[in-house]
Amino acid sequence: MLRNATVAAEFATENPALGGHSMVQNYWSVICPETEAPGLWKTWLSEKCVAIGWPPSRRKLDGPTDSPGWDIARIRAQQIAPGDIVIPYLLRYRFGIPGEVLKVAIEDSEWRPTVPKGGYARNPDEAELGRRIEVRWLQKDAPPLDKIALVPKKMQTPGGEFKKTIQSVKPERYSHFMGIISNPANWIAYEEGDSPTDAGSVEQTDPSSEPDEVKLSILETQVRSILAKNLHTIEPGLRQHPDYDQLEEVTFDLGRLDLLCIDAKQKLTIIELQKGYLNEGHIGKVCRYYGWFAAKHGDDKVRVVLLFENAASDLVDAYKKALPWLELRRFSLTADIKMEPSVAAHGT
Repeated sequence: MLRNATVAAEFATENPALGGHSMVQNYWSVICPETEAPGLWKTWLSEKCVAIGWPPSRRKLDGPTDSPGWDIARIRAQQIAPGDIVIPYLLRYRFGIPGEVLKVAIEDSEWRPTVPKGGYARNPDEAELGRRIEVRWLQKDAPPLDKIALVPKKMQTPGGEFKKTIQSVKPERYSHFMGIISNPANWIAYEEGDSPTDAGSVEQTDPSSEPDEVKLSILETQVRSILAKNLHTIEPGLRQHPDYDQLEEVTFDLGRLDLLCIDAKQKLTIIELQKGYLNEGHIGKVCRYYGWFAAKHGDDKVRVVLLFENAASDLVDAYKKALPWLELRRFSLTADIKMEPSVAAHGT
């Protein structure tokens, strides 16, 4: 089994009470992507586990990987041991009930999904989050089973309490979070998905799994080609920019554009397509594109339209406020194939 001694747990406490002998007990957080898989916490609670994804059909526990997120997650997951404590983080500044680790079942052969196919927004094509860490939920100083803990606004960390799928938690930070989790004043009823009490929060977190990048790039290419042939679906009056030889994949000094158009008001219009989830990398890219073209043509002569498939509404609002020149539009792709009923030939 893969081990990485250079990524060791950052802390340890002695706990002689477990098993009648001294052992090391570490503390961890695991993100429960409740906002992308509504009802996931309820499943974890009933099945007494937390879990991460990266299905073994595409990502192996051992051996090389081209996914930095999976590489970090699998190293950390293999450092978790029975007796450790895990805090589930439901996003939106919400904590589930902490659990004591009983078994780490993350081997490829142990894959048991906690989200059915179609239930996880980041990878709807497969059953997901099946690398399990089995736990015993703590009963002392923890919410009852129908409650979760909400971090008070004055105590919230900008950007979220945890940003990685699995993180080690130092003892002093663990004590801080347990103070929040154990306080009945912070307990709220569990609601599937987003919570209206904290809808204004904006978090940037790593996924607990990820779609197949090759498949994603193929789909994006197909969608771009469809849009290029149907520019009116983006906006009436859009057409290929007459000063450029190409409409799709236009290469320039700082990168390559998805679509380069001119609109009905004769403004140079950059169309960027993001299949999947919007993130800061995409925003940084369009900022670079806008700056380069605006320097050549003038701010009032350039537009950037970023088409995205998925993003939290509060994240979109934050980007719109910070970048008023950027036009953000959510899109979805549907297909409608109709077949005439078969007609039997005469005499048969």
